[in-house]
Amino acid sequence: SHALLCAVYDHLLSLFPFVIDLVRDLGPDNSAGRKALDEPPLRVAPFFRMCSFCAANGATSSNDLAALPQAYCIQDAHHWEVDETKLEMVRFWYTAATSPSQTPSPALSVASSPATFKRLLDSFVSLRPTDRFLRYNREMLPHFYGLLRAVLASPAGEPCRQVLLSHRNWDWAIKYVLVESSDY
Repeated sequence: SHALLCAVYDHLLSLFPFVIDLVRDLGPDNSAGRKALDEPPLRVAPFFRMCSFCAANGATSSNDLAALPQAYCIQDAHHWEVDETKLEMVRFWYTAATSPSQTPSPALSVASSPATFKRLLDSFVSLRPTDRFLRYNREMLPHFYGLLRAVLASPAGEPCRQVLLSHRNWDWAIKYVLVESSDY
């Protein structure tokens, strides 16, 4: 039932502070004496996958999503390539931001902050031309750019347009990704 789905979604989002702590604690700088890791020792991708499922199926929550940029920033700072957790986090953020069931969208509101929008533009990406990286980017980039597009199309998008037009990655993306790369 819809009420059960909303209850599950609300409960998942109430766990968000613990997920942030987990993401922070499992980073390469906190690996308890181990060398820096190429991949995360534990993935929290299923958590975000379940959040996406709930948001995609019309669940609403009274929980605040203000911590979502913080979680993204921590995960992105690990610089793990082909990061499944980051993919699912972005998929959730995009799904929640574009869900018609919750208007206005808390996920879109937090993404519409110029500082958060700039941080999204500063995200770590890898454009290695291997099949593994190409598959990952084909799955990740539509959600990532969909979130950016949703912000720009929102009523609060004007300050973010200014951030985009003055951002160094804008020129880089136009030249290398759109013009010189047949893969993207």
